[in-house]
Amino acid sequence: MKKIPEIPINITQEQVDAGLDKFITTVEEEIQSHHTRPEWLNLDEPSREEQNLIVRTNIILDMLEEYIQILKLGDDNPYYQRFEVAKLYFKNINIPNFKK
Repeated sequence: MKKIPEIPINITQEQVDAGLDKFITTVEEEIQSHHTRPEWLNLDEPSREEQNLIVRTNIILDMLEEYIQILKLGDDNPYYQRFEVAKLYFKNINIPNFKK
């Protein structure tokens, strides 16, 4: 089992909030980019551009998930809620033969 590190004591809440906002906003922008490409929905195989977007986003989501655990954010936290919506979006993308 992976040990979750503690929050460094020299980081302020404002820095934590700014970092969470930046990365969650990046994922939301990737969702918007993906969602505005209807031609991707009709392909049997994902394009390289779509694959890159999904890989990039999954890296960010994995990192965010770890830090959300470290920060112990709950269901009532707006960053947690935005993260969960983004995670659900990419979880529901059905791409045949593509390993996330």
